[in-house]
Amino acid sequence: MSKISIVLFFILTIFHCYFSYSQKIEIKKLPKTINSEESEFNFFQTDEKTAYYTKSTLQEDGYQSSIYKTKLREGKWQKGKYFHVGENYSSGNIYFFDKMNNYCFTSCNQDQECIICFGEMGSPSISFFKTNNNWPSKRSGNKDGKNIFHQTHPVIAYHKDKKVLYFSSNREGGYGGMDIWLSVVDKDGDFGSPINLGEQVNTKHNEITPYYNINNKTLYFSSDRKIKERGFDIYFTEGKLNSWKESKVAEEFNTEQDEMYITFFNSKQGYFSSNRGDTTCCNNIYSFEYKEKKIDTIEENILKEPIYLYFHNDEPQFSEKLDTTEATYKEAYISYFQKKEEYITLSKIPQVETFFSEKLKYNFNKINLLLKDVLAQLNKGRVIEIKINGYSSPLHSNEYNILLSKRRVVSFLNFLYEYNSSSLKEYLINQKLKILVNSYGEEKSSQNISDDPKDKIKSIYSINAMLQRRIEIIEVSSKNF
Repeated sequence: MSKISIVLFFILTIFHCYFSYSQKIEIKKLPKTINSEESEFNFFQTDEKTAYYTKSTLQEDGYQSSIYKTKLREGKWQKGKYFHVGENYSSGNIYFFDKMNNYCFTSCNQDQECIICFGEMGSPSISFFKTNNNWPSKRSGNKDGKNIFHQTHPVIAYHKDKKVLYFSSNREGGYGGMDIWLSVVDKDGDFGSPINLGEQVNTKHNEITPYYNINNKTLYFSSDRKIKERGFDIYFTEGKLNSWKESKVAEEFNTEQDEMYITFFNSKQGYFSSNRGDTTCCNNIYSFEYKEKKIDTIEENILKEPIYLYFHNDEPQFSEKLDTTEATYKEAYISYFQKKEEYITLSKIPQVETFFSEKLKYNFNKINLLLKDVLAQLNKGRVIEIKINGYSSPLHSNEYNILLSKRRVVSFLNFLYEYNSSSLKEYLINQKLKILVNSYGEEKSSQNISDDPKDKIKSIYSINAMLQRRIEIIEVSSKNF
């Protein structure tokens, strides 16, 4: 059988009834009600219970193909019934469009001369794909398919307001063999001059069976460019019309045999044909389904011990009304550290001097190290949640202290937004970095802390008051989503 015959309609297959090439995709061979000892290919599902496909059989004068319609009953595709599309020696490659009321297909005569035809459900009339350069134009050739122009594998796609026919052809002006072309359909239903999709798609080898997946705006097709002995593999590319990115191999579908005629029913399910397995003659049809990848949702707390961020009295930004501030914790830290001598002089106790080095400065360094780890985790695709408690000393009213605790938490958020040249900003905006807050004000403050505004030594400069004015980072959980 000639190479061009394979390209035009079919190829070969049968294998185990179940395939799983990766954790992402599940591949199954359709039952014997669809697949036989002949060739079946181009399975196109139009709704939840209806599909069409092509069967090719060997006759005395060569291979002959016809289109069949099948129904899904109790989860199993039934034996197909012949679907009449006019008087053709061979017909196949059917594709439905315009709410499944119209269809296009390939029609070939006994000399393997193939053209694209159009039909409408419920109507017996068939029209032909004709462009303004008066195609089809045929060369008189040989029965082996050489020196004959073919147009086949039609598929309709829509790019905004443009209706486009993609198809495969060995017409003049291509890169060699069968190429994939397009023709823009105008408002009157007339076809524009065929345009080659270009070198990002086509090669000197054969590119066939295009299918435009509207779900991910990707063109799929098959090509024998890789290894001549290997046959056809499925490729994909993104773009539209004759502007496409470089084609890539769809590894999840391909074997050492032929894979072609890929179609999608929805974003995760579809069909293709292959001659993989224990057959050397015939295509079979396979279904595929992308499975939800199991995700490691193990949660870990990357915070080894709580971090305490301390504040001077009334900082940041004294206010009796505001619960927010434009100040950052870094600014509050620097302002507090600069008051070290003031605190030592007024408190007159050694613990205060130790506080500035072993509490205030130590925890500021710890938060910077933690955020470095947080950023690394976020860059790996993980989701981070930081749990914070805000506190204040009992000085002033409880309402004021709740507002003050909230401002302290906000200053920490401002610090996160500016950290490392705003490296965390995007993660905060898209909620990959989440902050969970409790503002307690003075309600959990120690009874040893004075609330007398006239006794500043005890209410502001005592070690107990200094330790109470803080936000506390109690947990940093990292999840892989």
